[in-house]
Amino acid sequence: MKKQFITTWRKSFWLLLIIIPVLYLFLGFYFNRLSGTYFVRSVDSEYIYFISGLTLARGHFLIGHIDNPATPLQYVVALSFKAIHLIRQPENGIIDDAILNSELYLKTANLILLTVTSLFLLGAGALVYRLTKQVSLAFLVQAAPFITQLSLDNLSRFAPEAFLILPVILMICFILWILECDNPGETKPALLAGVIAGFGLSVKLTFLPLWILPLFVLKRKHLLYLFTGLVSFFLIALPVTLQISRFWHWIKRLLFFSGQHGEGEKNFIDWNTFWPNIIEIYNSNKFYFRVLAIFVIIFILYIIFKRKERSVMKLGAGVLAVIALLLFMVGKHFEYRYFIMALYLFPLILVLTVRMILPIQWKYRKTISGLVYLFTGVFLLYTQLSLVPIKTMHISRDVDNKNKTLQFASTLPAEAKIRCSDCLQL
Repeated sequence: MKKQFITTWRKSFWLLLIIIPVLYLFLGFYFNRLSGTYFVRSVDSEYIYFISGLTLARGHFLIGHIDNPATPLQYVVALSFKAIHLIRQPENGIIDDAILNSELYLKTANLILLTVTSLFLLGAGALVYRLTKQVSLAFLVQAAPFITQLSLDNLSRFAPEAFLILPVILMICFILWILECDNPGETKPALLAGVIAGFGLSVKLTFLPLWILPLFVLKRKHLLYLFTGLVSFFLIALPVTLQISRFWHWIKRLLFFSGQHGEGEKNFIDWNTFWPNIIEIYNSNKFYFRVLAIFVIIFILYIIFKRKERSVMKLGAGVLAVIALLLFMVGKHFEYRYFIMALYLFPLILVLTVRMILPIQWKYRKTISGLVYLFTGVFLLYTQLSLVPIKTMHISRDVDNKNKTLQFASTLPAEAKIRCSDCLQL
């Protein structure tokens, strides 16, 4: 009877892995409906991806927007546009139909992006469970998007940060595979890490610091990993590859100019703004940095007193190096969203912390660690879900105000023109 109860409990425990993907999809559909029309609420970056996706849907890879570069996101938008056009089968071509029905195309593409991400979270949870045999750890990894309120903001929008969760979780899965597998080999891990790294960099350039993480866990074949990463990046980000000189010019401006988006003075860094930017990031993510501080203290003590698992020590050093580089990057070019990749690494930080604290041979290690992962995941969900009513109020108010402006503009005569100088005098 007891054995049957345990078997039933384990089977029902699998339902945990369905909760977050379904919740993510539901919240996405909710905010998609709530946010109203894109051209009223926001045109950046929605209509930038509209133009890029439409260009790619026509088979042209020489697109204008390659800065992020966000190429996988643009591919999904392009495929969505192509599918919408095939379903509608309008008399006019895809360009005319997409422009005349831009909101339909964008809203549908957003729903497809949400569905892809939700399915990915479901698959990632199943993969983590298969690697670790811990449903609670799989649940925690799935909860990674809910470490920050920026994920809620991006649900109804077109933002590389929302898509960045895919390569970051893939990298976490890769690390867990290395930790759990007795003999992963040498060539296979290098190739796999390289593909993930290339994919991540094609989504967002801020993924670059994460490239150093596999160097801390791969035993050999480091050059093969780096070569595979570069090849994967240029194969995936074809619009970048076809305009490499323009892309390189953009990179140089980011490196050697202190302002955002390659603007500002021609110096590497502005120290007058660097530290205030770091403080701003800390104040916005106090829970994350408190956990990170605990991790650093335990990591130092682990190095001093234990030194048992060299793989854990090397990985811990790699994680700290990645976060330090991301902090430097955000301090140099401040945007809150640039730090989101470090936030997504939270499950890995917690896993390493637990592994360093709990003895390897302790029979309750898996039970205690499972409870820690489960309660942390639930806490992350609760924290972000409590913000949904506030987000709803702000978005509804913003949409209502902009709809009033649109209604007023529709009453103006067709020949009416407002000059910028007139607007400045108001």
